[in-house]
Amino acid sequence: MNPYGQIPPFPPTITGLKKAKAVKENEYNFFTTDLNGHDVFYHIESGDETSDCWLDPLNSNEVVKLSYTWDKAETYKIKARAKDTNDMISGWRTLSVTVTRGELPNTLFMRLLERFPNIFPILRYILVL
Repeated sequence: MNPYGQIPPFPPTITGLKKAKAVKENEYNFFTTDLNGHDVFYHIESGDETSDCWLDPLNSNEVVKLSYTWDKAETYKIKARAKDTNDMISGWRTLSVTVTRGELPNTLFMRLLERFPNIFPILRYILVL
């Protein structure tokens, strides 16, 4: 709290999947409350160093929806903080997201490879001739 009675917005709430698949779009929601009734800017980081920015101001309690697609299977930390129009900045809030590899498509070709794992040398021999 500053001497003028202004307090920063609350750290944003982050909702969305905590377990996600790689190379699949995942939606996350962010919202916060500013008790002074000011509009708020959001500073959001996706955890993979590809997005780090302040978003345009929104009304207090207005939900921001963002989608992320991670390429690698690992754990990412989405971070968000808020700043009101008087430059009062909240603390950070984080959400850990564990990203796993996506499943291989269940195609006829994939089923044949599972059933006949030695088919590659045979196919290579046939195709080279």
